[in-house]
Amino acid sequence: MALNYHVGQLVVVRDDEEQNWHCARIYQTSPVLVKLRPRSSPSKYKFMKPLEALTEHEAKNVLALEQQLRNGMDLGPDPPPMGLTAEEQTAYPSIAAKANSSFLTVILLIGTLSPVILNNLWLMTANVVNEGDGHQHFWWYTLVFDNYFMIVKGLMFSAFFYAFLPEPAKGHRKWLYWLLAIMWPLFSFLIHMLWLAVNTVGSDDAWGLMKLNFPVGASAAVFAWMPLCLYGQYSREERFFATKRFVVIIVILVADLIFISSSHLVLLLFKAFGDGEFGAPDPLVRAIVELAFLLGFMQVYLPLLGKVWQIGLLLFDTLAPMKDLQRQRMLYFATVILDMHRYMYVREMMYMTAKVYDVCDRLRDGGHLHGLQGFRV
Repeated sequence: MALNYHVGQLVVVRDDEEQNWHCARIYQTSPVLVKLRPRSSPSKYKFMKPLEALTEHEAKNVLALEQQLRNGMDLGPDPPPMGLTAEEQTAYPSIAAKANSSFLTVILLIGTLSPVILNNLWLMTANVVNEGDGHQHFWWYTLVFDNYFMIVKGLMFSAFFYAFLPEPAKGHRKWLYWLLAIMWPLFSFLIHMLWLAVNTVGSDDAWGLMKLNFPVGASAAVFAWMPLCLYGQYSREERFFATKRFVVIIVILVADLIFISSSHLVLLLFKAFGDGEFGAPDPLVRAIVELAFLLGFMQVYLPLLGKVWQIGLLLFDTLAPMKDLQRQRMLYFATVILDMHRYMYVREMMYMTAKVYDVCDRLRDGGHLHGLQGFRV
C-alpha cells in the first residue's frame, strides 16, 4: 500500500538496507523527492518511511546520528529571511556571522543593563545642582536633565519613523532621520529659552510650564520635520501614500501619549488614596481598593491601550498598507510598549501599596484578628 506523503513531512531514507537511516523532509510529492538539508538538492531514495514508523529505539539512534552529522558539518550561514530589502540582504551575512550565543548574550546584557544604569544616573542627578527648597538650577535642568530625556526620545521616534514610513524608490535618506533626532532636544531648548525670556522661570508656574516642554517640543519638531521628510525623499507619485502613512503614525503616537498622561493620573489618584486625601478607610477596605486599582489597571486599562494599536493597524491596513515584515515589526513594537507600561506603572503602584503586615497589624489592633500574633512577611 502506497503511503501518502505531504510537503515538509519528516521521513527517514536510505538507498541500501545495510545503510543507516537518515532524516529528510519531503520536498515534492509527485514524484516523491526529499531534501537531507535545507540547501541540498532534491533527491530520490529507494527506501523511505515516516519517522513515526520506526521503533522508539531506532528513532533515537537516527536522531542522535543526525545531531552528530550536523555538529561535524560546516553548514555555512543561514539564507537571509524573506522580506528584507536589498540593503538588509547585503548586510545579513556579516551580521549572521557574529550572531553566536556569546555575541547575543553580550547584546542582551547591554540592552538589559544600560537602561537601568543610565536612567538611574539620570534620576540621581535630579538634585545634584539645586537652588534650595527642591528647586533645580535652570541651566542644569535645561542642558543636562531635560536634554538627556529629549535625546533618548528623539532617537526612539526617529527610529520609529525610519522603520514604519514607506521606503522611497531611491531609499531612505538617513540624514533626515538624524535631523529629527537632533530637532527634539533643540526645540525643547528653544522653549526653555522662551520661558526664560518671559520671566516665568522663577514663578510659581515654572514647574508646570517645564512639563509642557516635552509635548510642545516633540510636536513642534515632528510637524516641522514633516515637509522635509515628505519633499526631501519621496517623489510626487510616492508622496500621497507616504503622507497617509505619516498621518496614521502621528495618530497612534498621539493616542499613546494621551494614555501615558492618563497613566500618570491613575498613579496620582492611587497615591492620593494611599495618603488619605479621600479619607481614612478601614485597613481591609484600603487593601481591597488597592487590589481593585491593580487589577483594573492590568485587566481593563492595558487592554484599552492595546486597542489603540489594534485600531492603528486597522488604519494602516485600510489607508496605507504595510509589507508583512513591517506589520510584524509594528505588532512587536506594540507588545513592547504594553509590557513597558505594565512593568513601569504596576511597579510604582506596588511600591505605594500598603504592606501586608501593616494591614494585618491594623486589623489585629482593631480587634478583627484576635488570634494573630507577630504576623510578618
